[in-house]
Amino acid sequence: MNLMEWAEIFLNHRKGFRLIDNFSKENEHFLVSINQKKSKFFVFEDLSKSIDFLEENCFIATLNKKQNLDFLIKNWNLFVEKSVTIYFVNPDLNEKWVLNTKVHSFISDKNVALGLNSLFSTVQEVNE
Repeated sequence: MNLMEWAEIFLNHRKGFRLIDNFSKENEHFLVSINQKKSKFFVFEDLSKSIDFLEENCFIATLNKKQNLDFLIKNWNLFVEKSVTIYFVNPDLNEKWVLNTKVHSFISDKNVALGLNSLFSTVQEVNE
Protein backbone atom coordinates (compact mmCIF):
# COMPACT_ATOMS: atom_id res chain seq x y z
CA MET A 1 0.00 0.00 0.00
CA ASN A 2 1.34 3.44 -0.81
CA LEU A 3 1.18 6.45 1.50
CA MET A 4 -1.65 8.20 -0.37
CA GLU A 5 -3.83 5.07 -0.13
CA TRP A 6 -2.99 4.78 3.57
CA ALA A 7 -3.97 8.43 4.13
CA GLU A 8 -7.35 7.98 2.44
CA ILE A 9 -8.13 4.87 4.53
CA PHE A 10 -6.97 6.69 7.66
CA LEU A 11 -9.23 9.68 6.94
CA ASN A 12 -12.19 7.38 6.20
CA HIS A 13 -11.60 5.70 9.54
CA ARG A 14 -11.50 9.06 11.35
CA LYS A 15 -14.69 10.11 9.57
CA GLY A 16 -16.39 6.85 10.58
CA PHE A 17 -15.58 7.57 14.22
CA ARG A 18 -16.69 11.21 13.78
CA LEU A 19 -13.25 12.54 14.58
CA ILE A 20 -13.48 14.60 11.40
CA ASP A 21 -16.62 15.88 9.70
CA ASN A 22 -15.64 15.15 6.12
CA PHE A 23 -12.76 15.16 3.65
CA SER A 24 -12.22 15.34 -0.08
CA LYS A 25 -9.25 14.70 -2.33
CA GLU A 26 -7.88 17.84 -3.95
CA ASN A 27 -5.08 17.13 -6.42
CA GLU A 28 -2.15 15.98 -4.27
CA HIS A 29 -3.69 16.61 -0.85
CA PHE A 30 -6.94 16.21 1.08
CA LEU A 31 -9.19 18.97 2.32
CA VAL A 32 -10.39 18.00 5.80
CA SER A 33 -13.27 19.54 7.71
CA ILE A 34 -13.05 19.40 11.51
CA ASN A 35 -15.68 21.25 13.54
CA GLN A 36 -16.55 23.24 10.42
CA LYS A 37 -12.94 24.42 10.00
CA LYS A 38 -11.07 23.42 6.85
CA SER A 39 -7.48 22.20 6.95
CA LYS A 40 -5.20 20.66 4.37
CA PHE A 41 -3.86 17.14 4.86
CA PHE A 42 -0.73 16.74 2.75
CA VAL A 43 0.96 13.48 1.81
CA PHE A 44 4.74 13.65 1.27
CA GLU A 45 6.85 10.52 1.13
CA ASP A 46 9.83 12.88 1.35
CA LEU A 47 9.20 15.48 4.07
CA SER A 48 11.64 17.95 2.49
CA LYS A 49 9.11 18.50 -0.31
CA SER A 50 6.64 19.94 2.23
CA ILE A 51 8.42 23.25 2.85
CA ASP A 52 6.69 25.21 0.08
CA PHE A 53 3.26 23.96 1.17
CA LEU A 54 3.28 24.47 4.93
CA GLU A 55 0.22 26.26 6.25
CA GLU A 56 -0.99 27.12 9.70
CA ASN A 57 -2.51 24.05 11.41
CA CYS A 58 -2.08 21.72 8.44
CA PHE A 59 -1.55 17.97 8.62
CA ILE A 60 1.17 15.94 6.93
CA ALA A 61 1.54 12.19 6.45
CA THR A 62 5.09 11.15 5.67
CA LEU A 63 7.02 7.91 5.64
CA ASN A 64 8.69 6.84 8.88
CA LYS A 65 12.21 7.22 7.49
CA LYS A 66 15.30 8.55 9.22
CA GLN A 67 15.85 11.16 6.50
CA ASN A 68 12.36 12.58 7.20
CA LEU A 69 13.01 12.68 10.93
CA ASP A 70 16.38 14.38 10.38
CA PHE A 71 14.74 16.94 8.10
CA LEU A 72 12.11 17.71 10.74
CA ILE A 73 14.76 18.18 13.43
CA LYS A 74 16.85 20.44 11.17
CA ASN A 75 13.79 22.59 10.30
CA TRP A 76 12.02 22.26 13.64
CA ASN A 77 11.34 25.97 14.19
CA LEU A 78 9.58 26.35 10.85
CA PHE A 79 7.24 23.43 11.63
CA VAL A 80 6.59 24.73 15.16
CA GLU A 81 5.78 28.19 13.84
CA LYS A 82 3.04 26.70 11.63
CA SER A 83 1.76 24.29 14.31
CA VAL A 84 1.87 21.31 11.96
CA THR A 85 0.55 17.87 12.91
CA ILE A 86 2.76 15.19 11.37
CA TYR A 87 2.02 11.48 11.01
CA PHE A 88 5.13 9.33 10.52
CA VAL A 89 3.76 6.21 8.86
CA ASN A 90 4.82 2.72 7.91
CA PRO A 91 1.92 1.95 5.52
CA ASP A 92 2.94 -1.68 4.99
CA LEU A 93 2.50 -2.40 8.70
CA ASN A 94 -0.31 0.16 9.19
CA GLU A 95 1.63 1.73 12.04
CA LYS A 96 2.20 5.39 12.82
CA TRP A 97 3.32 7.88 15.40
CA VAL A 98 2.04 11.42 15.48
CA LEU A 99 3.00 14.76 16.88
CA ASN A 100 1.76 18.32 16.84
CA THR A 101 4.91 20.39 16.61
CA LYS A 102 3.63 23.31 18.68
CA VAL A 103 2.37 21.08 21.51
CA HIS A 104 5.53 18.96 21.45
CA SER A 105 7.67 22.08 21.59
CA PHE A 106 5.70 23.35 24.58
CA ILE A 107 5.92 20.15 26.63
CA SER A 108 9.35 18.84 25.63
CA ASP A 109 12.66 19.77 27.07
CA LYS A 110 15.20 21.67 25.00
CA ASN A 111 16.61 18.49 23.41
CA VAL A 112 13.97 18.03 20.72
CA ALA A 113 16.07 15.49 18.81
CA LEU A 114 16.18 13.10 21.78
CA GLY A 115 12.39 13.02 22.17
CA LEU A 116 11.72 12.74 18.45
CA ASN A 117 14.24 9.92 18.03
CA SER A 118 12.50 8.10 20.86
CA LEU A 119 9.10 8.48 19.16
CA PHE A 120 10.60 7.46 15.81
CA SER A 121 11.82 4.19 17.32
CA THR A 122 8.26 3.15 18.26
CA VAL A 123 7.40 2.34 14.61
CA GLN A 124 9.52 0.22 12.30
CA GLU A 125 11.37 2.37 9.78
CA VAL A 126 10.23 2.14 6.16
CA ASN A 127 12.84 0.46 3.97
CA GLU A 128 12.68 0.99 0.25
